Amino acid sequence: GFEVFHKDGTRIGTIAALLSTAGGDILVIREGEKEILIPAVKEMVDKVDFESHRVIVDPPEGLLDL
Repeated sequence: GFEVFHKDGTRIGTIAALLSTAGGDILVIREGEKEILIPAVKEMVDKVDFESHRVIVDPPEGLLDL
């Protein structure tokens, strides 16, 4: 249920699930009908704030448009 924000402050959605795969964990983020998958790796996840239930991500350009 953590909210996910881009490092620029834009809200992306809410974490609906965490998928464990052979290649690593993947965050499943939902915003309405849209579902976004972001690898849970340090290169893309800038900060996890457990107090405020927020995750700050820095995905590569174009990933959010898929």
